[in-house]
Amino acid sequence: MATDRGGSGEVLHLLRENLRGYETLLQLTEEAHAELADGNTQRLDEKMLRRHEIQREIAFRDRAIERLRKNEATASLQEGIDELVKETVQTVAAIQEVDRKTLRLMEGEQERLRDGILALRQGRKAVKGYGKGRSQPPRFLDRRS
Repeated sequence: MATDRGGSGEVLHLLRENLRGYETLLQLTEEAHAELADGNTQRLDEKMLRRHEIQREIAFRDRAIERLRKNEATASLQEGIDELVKETVQTVAAIQEVDRKTLRLMEGEQERLRDGILALRQGRKAVKGYGKGRSQPPRFLDRRS
């Protein structure tokens, strides 16, 4: 990811890219939450895979930022770096809040499904309680001769 920006400029560029990545994560997280709240899970896998890809890209840039910050003097741009870090932290906090809401939503759905399964099991037990209804030949036969 080396460019001709120089170390400090590259750090700012990478931090901006990470902020955009986190903003995209927030958008995907909010969309997934809204779809789950509506009972729509068709595109959930697609959104989760996209989230994972973005997280990998962010992690890659984070490693590059660490290398650059260790090797370059970034003091001249510290104010810009601090502002980007602050915005990123706020965005991550928003993602975490939506994730918590989504988790609560999913836990409620899990409980509803668990209750449904238990009701089915109890229904099956009740049906088994009636037995198979053995048919035996009658003991007494009326015979007319």
